[in-house]
Amino acid sequence: MITERSLARYGYDWARWTDWATARGYDACPADPLTIIAYLAAHTGSTSTKRGWVSAINHHHRAAGYPAPGRAAAVKAAWTAARHRTQQDRVDEVIATLPEWGWPQGLFGRRDAAILVLADAGLPHSTIAALRHSDIVIASDCVMVGPQPLAVLDERDDPDRCPVALIDRWLTAASLIGASMTPVREWLTTGIMRPGSRSSSNLSGPLFVAIDRDGQTPFPPTHLAPSSVRAIITNHLEGRSPAHQARCRIPITTTAPPEPESPQLPDTHAHGLAARRAALDTFADIDRELEAAELQFDLRIREVMSDLGWS
Repeated sequence: MITERSLARYGYDWARWTDWATARGYDACPADPLTIIAYLAAHTGSTSTKRGWVSAINHHHRAAGYPAPGRAAAVKAAWTAARHRTQQDRVDEVIATLPEWGWPQGLFGRRDAAILVLADAGLPHSTIAALRHSDIVIASDCVMVGPQPLAVLDERDDPDRCPVALIDRWLTAASLIGASMTPVREWLTTGIMRPGSRSSSNLSGPLFVAIDRDGQTPFPPTHLAPSSVRAIITNHLEGRSPAHQARCRIPITTTAPPEPESPQLPDTHAHGLAARRAALDTFADIDRELEAAELQFDLRIREVMSDLGWS
């Protein structure tokens, strides 16, 4: 049942539509679906607002005994394309705010950006949740997802919004996830990847896994649930995604600690020179005194020998 308020709104939107169509020589009723598409493209407004315009046009057509032109296949296709453009603009806006580095912000940011571009490509939540590393093939100018493939994401000029770059960023981080989170944590905080830190076991594992607030993932890795994928996408697009606090800070560059200062020793050089001069002065006559003592000793020996009758 249409309320009086809705009828009043329909009347306003219908008058707006007829003024625009008549001014350009179009038939307002019955209307060509292509004319409606041109009308929607010529005006700015949210998806819900434009949907109200089409509802008003459909209502007045049905009241006049005509089929609703807004239900034509061409209009539905235009709705789908417009909705996709709007969603892509919102996805681009959100991705621009997601961190690429830091712990654990960079891990969340890389994972969520990859999930958003896959959802923007039209993949269902359940399909995204079930993807494995082996389902992703990165070519020079595109990303092929799944067998057949399920989706092909073309390269874009902007590296911060390019699906190829965004998915490759997550694959690099995911390749470092293992029983220990130290390799991926060090890389996201310092930008330095230790040789041999990539895990070959991840190549056949789940593409997306749950991450707790400390940046820890389950081991062995398990698939992220479809409900979690839906929540991640919805929260980001509606601006309700939680802000992840830094849990570990490792400086990117470190400075060498200052060398300890040498202890301040007393000036013993001058003191030593003075002591040596005093010693030289004290023993200046030692040679003469020793010679006198030696002479007296010889004289005494001779006296003793004379007394004993020794010659």
